[in-house]
Amino acid sequence: MPELRFRPFVASDLPALAHAFAAAFHVPRSLEQWRHCMLDTEACGMLAFAADDPTPLAFYGATVREASWCGQSIKVGQIVDVFSHPKAREAYPAVFVHNAQAFYAQFCGAGAIQMLYGYPSKGPWRQGERALQYQRLQAPLWLQCLSDGRLGSQGLSMAGQVVKLVDLQLTALPQHKALCFADSSAYRQWRYPLSDSRYLGYGLHGIGEARRLGELVFRLKGDTAYLLRWQLPDQALSGGFWLRVTRQLANRGVARIQLMLAQQHPELARLADLGFAGIAPVLPLIPCFRVFDAQLDTTALQSAFYYSLADTDLY
Repeated sequence: MPELRFRPFVASDLPALAHAFAAAFHVPRSLEQWRHCMLDTEACGMLAFAADDPTPLAFYGATVREASWCGQSIKVGQIVDVFSHPKAREAYPAVFVHNAQAFYAQFCGAGAIQMLYGYPSKGPWRQGERALQYQRLQAPLWLQCLSDGRLGSQGLSMAGQVVKLVDLQLTALPQHKALCFADSSAYRQWRYPLSDSRYLGYGLHGIGEARRLGELVFRLKGDTAYLLRWQLPDQALSGGFWLRVTRQLANRGVARIQLMLAQQHPELARLADLGFAGIAPVLPLIPCFRVFDAQLDTTALQSAFYYSLADTDLY
């Protein structure tokens, strides 16, 4: 049996990677989508091959973000698009694990990617727990709010669709001992491409003020809007802002708004005030992580990584 070889992903691998991904999942993905995922933001990946066969037998990738944890800046990677090729699963049953370990050796550790996280389904989670030291994060909570067509409070002006996201952090998180992503405006423009009609953003300004008081970003899919990013203003303004946004969403045919976030997320009470309530899981995900820097407290991270849909590649 030919020996396996592993090497980092490069841009010229895109066509072969796209073909192998389609064979693994029976879902085609365009080269443009792959460029967006792997080349238009900070990302890295590892490929496995057999001898001189140019077909990738496995892929393990991650998009990389800067985060703040206990006063220090760390690099965090979200595990994305991992798979093994169907023709490798019998000939090389451990190819996925060996490729993942090659990824860790190349890209992870103190001074590199210090933590990886992802959202596998049950089968990949079991393999990751058994062979790759995956640990569970807080369980996910799915929430839903029915779209409301009522008018909001007077005395506010809503900016409508946001053309350029401003450099804001999520409210409440900095006051908690939490893992907080320090995303740049360039990253947010990549993550929420508002030139794409599937994404919709709203900004709130006080009358006659340029300063942004609040911000909401949605991913539209059918009659559902998925809430990806929320920067809620002071409590006195939140209700009016939300009602005006939901009125506009209802006029677009949106019947419900959904989101996923960690069960202990500090914004849960504010979201409940806006009308969100728990629903059955929309997707069977198991949030998990692995740490590669001994200075990071895994127990604390398990309870203080307040992830949401924005921290996935699902929408």
